[in-house]
Amino acid sequence: MKNDKATQIFFLAMLWCVTAILSGYQFPLSRMFEPDIKILPLLCFLLFFGALGMLMSKIYGHGYSLRILIMVFIFSSLGLLGRYLFSADLSIFTTQSVAEYLITVTLYTTIAYNWTRKMG
Repeated sequence: MKNDKATQIFFLAMLWCVTAILSGYQFPLSRMFEPDIKILPLLCFLLFFGALGMLMSKIYGHGYSLRILIMVFIFSSLGLLGRYLFSADLSIFTTQSVAEYLITVTLYTTIAYNWTRKMG
């Protein structure tokens, strides 16, 4: 496949769309822990966002931690906005649950980005 600018932009757009979609799908974090710990949603969360962080490391290279942090926050917020607009249960959108989710997703993906960069 030819490695031109349009192809790179397409794959970056797909990466950020997946980040937004996964953020809408995985929200809220409390569904993984209440009433007891549910292993499958927790594993999906860890694998999905860990893999995105690793993929971002391969695409961007090192030195872009702040950019990754900001972009993950923005696109996770867009995913939550989409979930809010199409959700039938708006009671899950409390200030605490949204803040916890955005902080957790942003930090975890950025940590996965940095960890992969340091590993090789």
